[in-house]
Amino acid sequence: MLSRDLAHHAELQHQLGFKFRVQHTLLKKFVAFAERHGDRRVRSARVLEWAMLAPSPQQSRNRLLAARRFALALSAEDSHHEVPAADTLGRGLLERRIPHIYIAGEITALMQAAASLKPAGSIRPLMYETLFGLLAAAGMRISEALALQLDDVTDDGLIIRQTKFKKRRLLPLHRTTSHALDRYLAARRGGLGQRGPRIHDLRHTFAVRSLEQCLHDRDAVARHIVALSTYLGHAHVTDTYWNLQATPILMTQIAAAGEALHQGAIA
Repeated sequence: MLSRDLAHHAELQHQLGFKFRVQHTLLKKFVAFAERHGDRRVRSARVLEWAMLAPSPQQSRNRLLAARRFALALSAEDSHHEVPAADTLGRGLLERRIPHIYIAGEITALMQAAASLKPAGSIRPLMYETLFGLLAAAGMRISEALALQLDDVTDDGLIIRQTKFKKRRLLPLHRTTSHALDRYLAARRGGLGQRGPRIHDLRHTFAVRSLEQCLHDRDAVARHIVALSTYLGHAHVTDTYWNLQATPILMTQIAAAGEALHQGAIA
């Protein structure tokens, strides 16, 4: 009963646009606990019993409030669900962690330490040095920095798309920060396989070698391309063309086919 109620509740939250991941995980634990005791509806005493099993007072309060919100939603349709009081475990004022305000020397030391990371000569030291510098210079959330894509770097600044409150914003950057980003992006283009072999290139190799072994007949090639597209799992045959690359063998075959077509036209 409670499992079904939770499934419906989670579906509603998702339809409303909420991720509902952490809450769902927590509530599944509560529902499993309550159903092991034979409960078919939320019971305040059971909520308190489950909440008190948490390893800390703060986590006990988090459990209580999560179960309480669940009970409130269920009680709107079925008054037999009991809603525990929010202050059952006390009001528990939120303790704000005092932030550390970095001085310039500390930020410099942090970036220098990042630049010294191993393995030397890899992209890793520069990546962390750039990340810490960007966070210090732009004040963005770490989640926003990690979600940045190449297209988000513009002449006007950084486009922040993955925001906490679903609102895009543009972050203008100091020229020194822009230069540091350009340096990092140049290193990525030169050092992350974009100019050398990649694992994904094995897929391209498979597609090309497969086509090289196909009969030179135009109809045979057409049938082979359709079969290859299906084998590679592409939704459209045009997607398969992106996996192909000119090779001496293919260029020879294309030239021969073109010559044969030309000779036929002349004849």
